[in-house]
Amino acid sequence: MIQKDITRVRKIFVFVVIFFTIFVPALLFIQLGFIKQISSGKLVHQNNVSLSSSNSLVISSSINITPSYVSHPIQSNPQLGLFPNGDGNGDATRLVKEYNTAVNPGQNFEFSELPFSPTKPNAVYGKREKELLFGKQLAEIERKHRNHLSSLIMKQLTPEKDELQHCPYDNDFLLGINKKCYKIMIPALQTRRRSKECRLFSSVLARIVSDYDVYAIRKLFLRNANVRSIAIYGGFECTDINVCHNLKTRKEVKLSIQIRKEQLPCYGIFNVESAKWSCLQNSTSLYKMPYICEKKISYNLPECSNKNGIREYDNKCYSKNILKTVYSREVISKICKDFKMTLPIIEEEIVQSVVSNRARTLKSNIWIGLTCLTNRIEECVWSNGRNVSHHQFYPPDVHTKLASEKCVYFDYESTLWKFSDCDVRYGVMCQSDD
Repeated sequence: MIQKDITRVRKIFVFVVIFFTIFVPALLFIQLGFIKQISSGKLVHQNNVSLSSSNSLVISSSINITPSYVSHPIQSNPQLGLFPNGDGNGDATRLVKEYNTAVNPGQNFEFSELPFSPTKPNAVYGKREKELLFGKQLAEIERKHRNHLSSLIMKQLTPEKDELQHCPYDNDFLLGINKKCYKIMIPALQTRRRSKECRLFSSVLARIVSDYDVYAIRKLFLRNANVRSIAIYGGFECTDINVCHNLKTRKEVKLSIQIRKEQLPCYGIFNVESAKWSCLQNSTSLYKMPYICEKKISYNLPECSNKNGIREYDNKCYSKNILKTVYSREVISKICKDFKMTLPIIEEEIVQSVVSNRARTLKSNIWIGLTCLTNRIEECVWSNGRNVSHHQFYPPDVHTKLASEKCVYFDYESTLWKFSDCDVRYGVMCQSDD
């Protein structure tokens, strides 16, 4: 009996020793690792959005999740352009802090050559790795916070009196004048899955295939002085100075982009503020750039009330009848009057684009409704009585204008405006608002 008790005590003693020497340290190690990653298992999320007296967006956010990788703080660099305010006090800087807090709590990114380029790309984890580290629930929270930040930037870029509309049936997207809906997206920690992110919003990665798309995107997002200069990944590759292709569809991309031979092959980057494309050789840097998701919708432009007109994408109506005969400025003015229209008035870039396309179709220079009685450009007057504000004059013409050259025509080859004697014969194009 005593021998059995001694044996039982020995077994208990061995179990206790094993428990405290092996299992307890292991449990403590696991618990400490869990605490280190998820801040004691507690998740705190606070977001406050308000407008200051200057109608600028003030953002604060915090999430207590600490990843197990480390990088460096993101910084506002006025030369690089994504967030131009470098004083540390602007709304753009607050958006940077929001990005760091919401997307990368416990570690941050900094600008290197381009916005959101990590200094240590090998330390960046993808969706699967994050799920293994944090679990699916926390990985989903991280994704939602990136979408939240995208929405904040959309609000920051859109004025209170929004001239443009939200996309029908989806207020997260904005409706462009090119009948497409766009949403600017902040990249994930590993952004090779951009198309999948867009699919979460029932959209696709934006396909910018023409200068018209460029104009629509610029008009949509160039709305706020604090967040003006956004560089956006274009999704195409250039292998020749005149040949670029969409990376997914392999269709040719027709854009105004200047490329040097030594840059090839390179990848398209669009700067919203300057409305210019550039080409970047380092493809790995693209994965941390903002990008745009796109929704195509069936949306038809309203018909012109004037039966002689057809509405173009600048929302103006142009003469249906294509007259290939050339006339003097006075004769064409009378022709347009008979159509209850006028000579083209070009007061916006989008109108310049439409007139340019139609003039190329005609393969003819055309008269426009601008008169210049003096050599001073600012004194030129449109047929509606307004002085010229936007202009595309051929630079040498400005200095060599003759006193007899009081009329202006649109040169279809250069797409620039030139002075001329009013009796010279050019092509017919008429325009009206409705």
